Amino acid sequence: MASYKEMQEAAKDLNTALSLDPPIKVVGSKTQMEEDLKEAGGLVKPTDKVAKETLSVLDDLGVKIVTSSKKRERIAETGKEDAPEKVTRITRAHVFKNLMVDGGGTKEDLVAGMIDVYGGSENEAEFQTTSFLRILTTMGFVAKDNETKVFTLA
Repeated sequence: MASYKEMQEAAKDLNTALSLDPPIKVVGSKTQMEEDLKEAGGLVKPTDKVAKETLSVLDDLGVKIVTSSKKRERIAETGKEDAPEKVTRITRAHVFKNLMVDGGGTKEDLVAGMIDVYGGSENEAEFQTTSFLRILTTMGFVAKDNETKVFTLA
């Protein structure tokens, strides 16, 4: 089992490597520090620069970290990570699709949902929503109930 001193060093390392906010307190009860280390250990990715000693402490605490030791060694040797993970940007089209899958609604409901989820101006949300509704209604993917003025997936 890891000593209190080893846990303090691991906490300092994780605070730095993961830019934890709030940071793990390095002074206090051993039980609290164990809980904080376990929680932070779940955030460690293979690309994080964490000391082997820290990984050993986390292992002693029963934290299973999905890491690739070869990848860690390669990063340590070259100082570079492999290609960064691809970031998927959520667009207004994604938001509109999710709103429709969740049951659709009136044009006003869809515009409000677009603003709530995506942000931006009301004018832009209204323009995009109107464009999507016109195109998808014409293509037969969206249906409008003329009585309730609710748009749903066809």
